[in-house]
Amino acid sequence: MLFRSRQIDRAFQIAFLRSPAPEEARDAAAFLKTQTAHWEAEKAKNPKDAPDPKLEALSNFCHVLLCSNEFLYVD
Repeated sequence: MLFRSRQIDRAFQIAFLRSPAPEEARDAAAFLKTQTAHWEAEKAKNPKDAPDPKLEALSNFCHVLLCSNEFLYVD
């Protein structure tokens, strides 16, 4: 869990040059947990060609950050 929170913080630092607010960190952790479960289920269906669920979830999270309004618009 500590490693995940460091990944979340680092992703926010790279994308927004700031740490996530506590609520953002909780939402991000929940998103990563849900996506990891999704990719684990996909891997169970086809284990031969399935990517690493944790890496896929992290990739999905990075896409979410890059599609956010904060990244797209300057205040």
